[in-house]
Amino acid sequence: MAAIPKVNKRFNLLSLLPPEIQLTVFNFLTFRERLQCTAVSKEWRSMILNGQDMWHTLSTDDGHVIVPELLPYQSYMDPSSIKRVVYNVFDDAYRTPKQYWPGVVDFLINQKKCNAIEEVELCTRYMMMEYISPLLTACGDTLTRLLIAPAGFHGAYSTENITPDLFFRHCPNLTSFTFAYQPSSSSSFIKNWKPRLPSQPNKHLVDLALTTFNYKLDPEPFLQVAPNLKHLALFHLDESISAESFASMLSRYCPKLASLALTELYGRAMFGITTVVHRRSERQQQQQRLLRRGRERREQNDKDKGIIELLLYDQAGSSQSTQSLLYHFAEQQHEKLRYVYLSGMSLARAAMSRLSQHVYPSLTHLSLQFETYDGRSMPMSMVNNFLTHSVPNLESLYFEDSFNAQEENNDTLSALANLKRLQELTIDYGFNVTTEQLLCFFKTIAQNQHCNHDNTSCCTRHPMSSPSSCSSCRALPALRIIEFKYAFNAVNSQVLDAISRYRIMIDELTLVDLSVSVNDLSVFLDTLIAAAPICSRRKNEWRINRFYFHYSAFYSMSSEPVDIDVQCKEVLAKLDGVAKEWSFYYTHIIAMTHEEYRLQQKEKQWTS
Repeated sequence: MAAIPKVNKRFNLLSLLPPEIQLTVFNFLTFRERLQCTAVSKEWRSMILNGQDMWHTLSTDDGHVIVPELLPYQSYMDPSSIKRVVYNVFDDAYRTPKQYWPGVVDFLINQKKCNAIEEVELCTRYMMMEYISPLLTACGDTLTRLLIAPAGFHGAYSTENITPDLFFRHCPNLTSFTFAYQPSSSSSFIKNWKPRLPSQPNKHLVDLALTTFNYKLDPEPFLQVAPNLKHLALFHLDESISAESFASMLSRYCPKLASLALTELYGRAMFGITTVVHRRSERQQQQQRLLRRGRERREQNDKDKGIIELLLYDQAGSSQSTQSLLYHFAEQQHEKLRYVYLSGMSLARAAMSRLSQHVYPSLTHLSLQFETYDGRSMPMSMVNNFLTHSVPNLESLYFEDSFNAQEENNDTLSALANLKRLQELTIDYGFNVTTEQLLCFFKTIAQNQHCNHDNTSCCTRHPMSSPSSCSSCRALPALRIIEFKYAFNAVNSQVLDAISRYRIMIDELTLVDLSVSVNDLSVFLDTLIAAAPICSRRKNEWRINRFYFHYSAFYSMSSEPVDIDVQCKEVLAKLDGVAKEWSFYYTHIIAMTHEEYRLQQKEKQWTS
C-alpha cells in the first residue's frame, strides 16, 4: 500500500488534542461554520452538536433562519442551554408563517419547552400577542435583555395591544430593554393608552430605550419604576415637557443616570433610537479596545454624578425640546460632560453659539453631523471657534458634513491643527475639510510625538514610532484611530504620504472611497515597510493593528489601469506584512481579508 502523503497528516492535528481543547477551537468559529464542520466526520459531528456552548445562541444573523433549518438538530438541543435568541428577518411577512417567527415560537416554547432564555432580539412583522405571550409566560422571569422592533415599523400587521409596559409587568429581571413601537394611523387604542406598570420597581434595569414614533411619550411612569437606570434613550419626547421639568424628573427618579439620548429621526430607513444605541455601542467597543491596550480611563468620582453622555439627534429640526435640553445640560453639566453627539442642521446651527459660551474640560468624545434641509449651510467659523476654545482635552472627533459650506463662509474646518490631544479622528464626506488642513494637522500630531526621557532605546520599540514609544511616554498624544469615508475632496496620496512621512502612530486605519488609487496605496505601504525591518509575527509586532480599504467604481476618478489585478495582488502581499488584521476591497476586481489571504498562503505551502 502506498504511504499516506504527509499533507493529509496536517489536517488531523486537531484530533490529537484533548476533547475540551478541540471544543474551545470550534467555539472560535461561527455557528454556521460549526454546522459545516459536522459533515467532516462522525467524531466531529458528535463533539460539536453535543458541545455545551453549541446551542447557547440561535441567531438569524449568521445567514440562516432558525426554522426549518435547525429542525434536523433538535434532538441535540438541551432546552436549558438555549440562552440567547436573535431573530432579524424583516421580510418574513411575505413567507410561510410556520418558517419564521411564529414557527420559531412554536419550536422553542411549545416543542422544546425552553424556559431559560435570557436574551431576545426580535425584529419581525409578526408582532402580535399570540406570538409574544408564550415567550413571556415561559421565560419572563429569566429574560434580562430584550430588544423588540414590532411590526408597525414596517406598516404591516396591527400591534395595538403590544406596548412597553407589557414587558415591564412580565419581565421583572430586565437589565436592558429596547422597544420600538409605531401604532397604525387609525388606531384609537394608542390615543387612550395609559401605561400599566408594576407596583414594585425594577432595580435591575440599567439600560432603557423607548420608541413610540407618532405618539408623544411621557417617560415619567417608566422612570418611576427604574431607580437604578444609567442609560436612557427616548424617541419623540412630548414637547409639552419643558427642559427644566424633564431634568428635574431625571434627577428625582434616576439619580444614577449617566447617559441620555433623544432623537427626532424620521423615515423608514432610519431606526431612530437603535441608531443612537448603536453609536453608543461603537464608543463602548472603542473603550474596550483602549483598555486591552492598557490605557485606563479616568474613573468617575462621586462628585461627578450626573449626565456625562449626551446624544441629541434632531434630524428633522422640528423639536424645540431637544434644543432646550441641550442648552440646559450645557449650562448645568459643562464641567462633567465627557461624550456629546449632535446631529441635525437646525439643532447644530442654533446651538453652536450657545455651546461656545462654556468650556468643557472633561469632554473627550465629540460627534458633529451636519445636514441641511432648507438650502442653508453651517457657518464653519462657529465650529472652528467651538473646537478651538471650548474643548481643550478632546480625544475623539467624528465629523460628518454632506454639503459644502464654503459658499457661505470661506472658513473651513481649520481647527484640526489646534486639536493637539486628539487620538481618534473620523471624517465622513468632509466637504468642508481640505487636504492642506489635514497635512497641517498631521504635522502638529508628529510634533507632539516626542520623548522627554534619556532612554535612547525607547524610540525603537515600535516600528512605526517617532520617539514616543517608550512606556513612560504612552500618555503623550498620538493619533490611534483614523477613519476617512467618502472624503474624496480632501484625502488623497498627499495625506497618505504625510501619515507615513511623519511616522504617525496608528492602531486602526480606515479608507473608504477616497481619491486614493491602488498605486497610491502601494507607495504608502512601501514607505511603511521601509520605515523598519519586517516585524516578526511571532512577537505580534505590527505597524497597524487594523487596516480597512474599500474602493468602489462609483467614486472612481479615472479609468482602471490594464494591470490592475496584478497591482492588487502586490498590494495584498504588502498589506499582510504591515497590518495584523485587514480587509481589502477594490470594485469588482478583488475582495479579500487577512484570514482568507493567510489561509491561501498556507494552502500553497502545503501543496508545494
